[in-house]
Amino acid sequence: MPKKLDEEAIPNIFESPNEDDDFLNGSSDNYEPSYSEVSSADEIDMDDNNEEDAETRSTADSVNIATIWSSPRAEFVAIKTITSYRLPDIAYSFERTDNPYNIFKKACPASLFMRIIQCTNEHIEIMRNSKPAYKNIKLTDIGEIRIAIGCMIIMSYNHLPSVRHYWSKHNSMGNDGVKSAITRDRFQLLSSKMYFASPEKPETASKIYYVEDMVECLKSRFASAWNESAYQSIVETMTKFKGRSSMKQYLQLKSTKRGIKMWLRCDALTGYTYDFTIYCGREDGNVEGTIGERVVNQLAATIRETDVTLCFDRFFTNINLLEPINYAALGTIMSNRKKLSVISTKLNRGQCVFRERNTSIMYAK
Repeated sequence: MPKKLDEEAIPNIFESPNEDDDFLNGSSDNYEPSYSEVSSADEIDMDDNNEEDAETRSTADSVNIATIWSSPRAEFVAIKTITSYRLPDIAYSFERTDNPYNIFKKACPASLFMRIIQCTNEHIEIMRNSKPAYKNIKLTDIGEIRIAIGCMIIMSYNHLPSVRHYWSKHNSMGNDGVKSAITRDRFQLLSSKMYFASPEKPETASKIYYVEDMVECLKSRFASAWNESAYQSIVETMTKFKGRSSMKQYLQLKSTKRGIKMWLRCDALTGYTYDFTIYCGREDGNVEGTIGERVVNQLAATIRETDVTLCFDRFFTNINLLEPINYAALGTIMSNRKKLSVISTKLNRGQCVFRERNTSIMYAK
């Protein structure tokens, strides 16, 4: 059993600190984690890896930091209480007569399509003025844009070898719904020239400038369509992408190895996404905390309820995140994190050891 700290000696430790103590003067900058200690995201994403290195600690630090941990007391009170389960419900009102198209319009309002029309027509006007061959290209309208996006949705689940095969006259190839809605040449023109932002990109614009308006619209709709659940998870995910982009990541241990990395705040039971952030690479300038802390704080800032419990994995979890966060939180944690108690006891199957921090945080091994 681990040695129990004398409770009478604890006040003396905090009231009379030794100025020469390694806990006050020590540094964790020289520690380099072994390959087995690095999480899947840290192994591949070098931007995240460099930031997470600051979270490791030296052996001298771990010995002294252990003095502020102790065995759990009977009067222990956590910073936040784990919330009781409540069943989330749809916030929108629907009628029994509503068809799929009416439901789709709830998620994608007419204002979003008007923005797409405005930006797409701006791009078509630029084409018209660039070459005489493009002068006869017609501008688009909301009905045509909705048809084009509807065809894209059909193509997402009805896969064919090539886009042109949807207009094939062969019985085993063509799609009657697509063929009757729009011509092949017009669809290919709109899909290649469809814009979600003004074609003239400002110099100070972000990397997601061309989809930023659409992303903000969808985030707003996702949040308002479903009531906040009691248990929510913050996770890392990959959206498959094979094109060229400076945001494209390669994560070897993910099922989708190449694509755009995103951070999601989801319902822990159903997986419904309330909010998300697209990872655009290393942030410029002086930033506070690790990338995990910044992601959790950014996604937690949009929670509308106060009675919520957050869950996340070891990539995000550290003591500096758990102490100031405004919600009950729990997660797995890497054993080499700063300010974490060292439990060297060898445990048998089914056994566990608990430690209590003086800031009302419980740690179990």
